[in-house]
Amino acid sequence: LAEMTSPSPSSVPQIDFDALYRGESPAEGVPQMETPPWDTKAPKENIVAWQEAGLVRGDVLDIGCGLGDNAIYLAQHGHKVTGLDISSTALKTAQGRARDAGVVVTFAVADATKLDGYTDAFDTVIDSGMYHCLDDDGKRSYLTAVHRATRPGATLLLGCFSDANVRHHQD
Repeated sequence: LAEMTSPSPSSVPQIDFDALYRGESPAEGVPQMETPPWDTKAPKENIVAWQEAGLVRGDVLDIGCGLGDNAIYLAQHGHKVTGLDISSTALKTAQGRARDAGVVVTFAVADATKLDGYTDAFDTVIDSGMYHCLDDDGKRSYLTAVHRATRPGATLLLGCFSDANVRHHQD
């Protein structure tokens, strides 16, 4: 969705997600990989848990949908799903996977910090691993865009990495 940035630009390179999904080096000094490490060809555990807990309802936006596995899983469970990503290359794969799974998912290229064209459209927003790619300004823009794109009472289900996560140590 939005280009990957970091509060300290020297620590994390800008990532070209289209290059990454084509199997090319996504940034200077970053080796190419055949498939992204998150390509499990299955929905993420948190998505399954949210669905099973009844937290996913109504029209769903999968923000940063990548290869579409979470969106496909939710469509298989009766949801009308829109999957957005910044990578058109990833979305081509996602469209093929949805077709192979026999479900309809609307996929489109979009910037998660803007969500242009989406207003009062969704009851649930899922984000499994995209939010942490944004810098502080990007996170604020993302939240503003998500708020505009959702209906009153909507739910945001967010799974991300954080250096603020509590670490448990055993003595």
